[in-house]
Amino acid sequence: MKQSELNFKENTKNCVWCDWDGNIEFYWEARSNYIVITPDKYQNIYVPDNATPAQIRKEICQWLEASFNV
Repeated sequence: MKQSELNFKENTKNCVWCDWDGNIEFYWEARSNYIVITPDKYQNIYVPDNATPAQIRKEICQWLEASFNV
């Protein structure tokens, strides 16, 4: 899974908001403990308080690889 396969709506130091394949959306704000995943049937991804946007993008790709083998 490459980050270039994600469709970023916002990608700043304070917020990462993107979707994959038009079906699954990810949203994270700085200093929050989780990446919110929509639709709600998926559990949110918990991350450390001090996570960086680079770590968040990596977590999203790892989650997609583990969940969908992409």
